[in-house]
Amino acid sequence: PMRSASLPAMGPSTAMARLGPVTGKLADRIGARTVYLWSLAGVTVFSAAAVVAWNAGSLIGARFIGAALGAAAGPSALAMINRSFPPERRAQALGYWSLVGAGAPVLGVVVGGPLVDAFGWRAIFVLQTPIALASLVIGFLVLPHSARGEKQRFDIAGSAFLALGVASVLVGLNRGPEMGWGSPLVIGAFVLGPVLLALFVRAERRAPHPLLPLHWFRNRNFTFPITNQFLANFTYMGGFILTPLLLHEVLGYSTTKTGLVSIVRP
Repeated sequence: PMRSASLPAMGPSTAMARLGPVTGKLADRIGARTVYLWSLAGVTVFSAAAVVAWNAGSLIGARFIGAALGAAAGPSALAMINRSFPPERRAQALGYWSLVGAGAPVLGVVVGGPLVDAFGWRAIFVLQTPIALASLVIGFLVLPHSARGEKQRFDIAGSAFLALGVASVLVGLNRGPEMGWGSPLVIGAFVLGPVLLALFVRAERRAPHPLLPLHWFRNRNFTFPITNQFLANFTYMGGFILTPLLLHEVLGYSTTKTGLVSIVRP
């Protein structure tokens, strides 16, 4: 059961991993506030769609699309913070932003566990939808307008190679334990992923306005924290997906108990 449940658990994370960098570039082009509000609107709509999901496939689809649209919220929020605060106050503002990002999952599991046990999984989205709608209205009223960036060509090739390369590697990692590491699909995903990511690097070197300027990696103050975060997320996301499944499916914990045990992580 743990292996078969890992695909729906991976869907939202995969969507955010694939589309986060692309939406950040989009925010540079058309304005961070615009992208943020459209992202939040998508989250609201597909949170409501999850409430009326009629089977597992429709629920996974609503969660996947909602996460894909919601991937734009993080980069555009960071852009607005960096542009709204002077350099000497940015670390403080980003600290508050990070505090909310770490605290929200704690509140979510503390409230969500009893809701699921008492009323079923739809209760989560019944609660989430009006909160998202209220956030959208408040954001529309108070978020600062941001200027559009220069009219640059969008890095379509780089965006496509990055999204498909990351997706291929994630599919291989996800399907390997269930289908076997020697499965043609898994082997193909692990072969295709690095090839596509190599093509991404090649495209970025040639693009006049790359999605990810590679010269940034020559700066150790950029490279070191990115590398550190990359490695730390193997543990963080592994615990996020696998630990609740272990507690619930293998050890038989209730949803409430699983949530309360899991909040030590953040």
